[in-house]
Amino acid sequence: NGVEEAIILERLRAIEKKIVTYVCLDYSRIVDAVQLRLATAHADLKYRVEKGPVSVLYKCTNDPDICGKRYSSLDAMRLLDPTTGQFT
Repeated sequence: NGVEEAIILERLRAIEKKIVTYVCLDYSRIVDAVQLRLATAHADLKYRVEKGPVSVLYKCTNDPDICGKRYSSLDAMRLLDPTTGQFT
């Protein structure tokens, strides 16, 4: 009986020393924070492209309907036909 009591007391001491931590994530706040960071990064990139020191503008001269429109280098890449290498 003395051995069994010692083993039981040792196991009880081991159990008392364990600490369990639970974490609860608030996903709606996480989504809001990520959306805010993405919107801020998007606004910063847009500012750098439009107001940055190096800005290449392309002016349309071919089509009389849209003549005079100006396109940034990023917009011009969307209008470029990859097969012909010309603007559409």
